[in-house]
Amino acid sequence: MFTGIANRAGPYLSAVLLRNSEKADSVKLCGNIFSVIGLALILTAVFALDNHDFPGYKALLPVMGAVLMIAAGKDAFLNRYLLSNRVMVWFGLISYPLYIWHWPFLSVAWIVGGEMPQLKVRIGCVVLAVIMSAVTYYYVEPRLRWGRYGGYKAAGLLSVMVIIGVTGYSIERHDGYTARMDDLEQPVKDMLNPKLC
Repeated sequence: MFTGIANRAGPYLSAVLLRNSEKADSVKLCGNIFSVIGLALILTAVFALDNHDFPGYKALLPVMGAVLMIAAGKDAFLNRYLLSNRVMVWFGLISYPLYIWHWPFLSVAWIVGGEMPQLKVRIGCVVLAVIMSAVTYYYVEPRLRWGRYGGYKAAGLLSVMVIIGVTGYSIERHDGYTARMDDLEQPVKDMLNPKLC
């Protein structure tokens, strides 16, 4: 049964992945199917999974969804009209700094509140992360990635990374420097340093 399905599907899959112009109709049809299934997998991951599902095999849902949407190519209907509009392309451009910025804001909000932040706080954190990502993309990245003094900039960034790494290691070795906290903050110390309990 599976052999028969594979034999029938093989030419269509290769037509899509290799963009075989002789099978343009097959490429278009399979690309549309790939993109729809891919989007369905990603949306399923967004709405059906929670943080207990990671890491684990369920993480394959968004990964395979992304793979299928990429494999579908730029001519697939969803990719052409959903992913190629200006707003989505702009978010794609700032996606890496957004990946970097969103986590510190959400983490600090969680630490300050001691629990999952309220929805309005989470939305505020994401909006702030988007703003900082745009600033990073337009004003920080170009100056670091291009222009003169590339070697000096690389050495400076490497030095900062080493300093942060050594500082983090030192803090971990000292259990978070608990001596700087007074007794009124004992519950916080206990939460941050379970080794002391």
